[in-house]
Amino acid sequence: FMEGPGNRTDLRRLLARRDWTNPVLRTRVIRIALDQIFRSSWMQRRRPLPDTFEIFPWTDVSDHEKETLLRDQREYNWPDIEVFPFHYGPHFEENTSFGVRFEGKVVGWVVNHRYDEETLRFTCSYLREDLQKLGRLVELYARSIDQMKNKTEFNQGIMTVPVEYPAMWAFARRHLVPFARDVQKTYGSTKELVSK
Repeated sequence: FMEGPGNRTDLRRLLARRDWTNPVLRTRVIRIALDQIFRSSWMQRRRPLPDTFEIFPWTDVSDHEKETLLRDQREYNWPDIEVFPFHYGPHFEENTSFGVRFEGKVVGWVVNHRYDEETLRFTCSYLREDLQKLGRLVELYARSIDQMKNKTEFNQGIMTVPVEYPAMWAFARRHLVPFARDVQKTYGSTKELVSK
């Protein structure tokens, strides 16, 4: 659930009375306007990726590449399911979703979905851990944002950052939050069900 200033205390009391666990932070949700994103420093100071990298539309991922990624996720849990693009079904926003190959192999992506008529959801992003230095994933986000401006009707984006990804939150807090329309938090609570 998403807490707001007005419901925080009452909701926690209600959950406690019903034997639910104390809510814990699950995600932060950032909403940012397209024109504000273009003011960010990382959009102003973009650096092209080295020639060993190839950015491509996610629509161009081949059947073989998809099968390889599905096998790796199933057998090695690589990458985590929360950032795995096929976890979210076969449909995605085609104009703004991109992958990246390194030495011919798919190693990363920014895969997005329509949230509503004016909002693009940045659903999942990933770059192989040994390639994450130097902010290389930023160029995929920048490519998506270029497409938002040039080929879609979206005027704002929304991003959900799970607490399990502190590096992603560090990037968002530094580069997105200063330009955000709002930042909200979602919490989770559980209850053990006892069968009679």
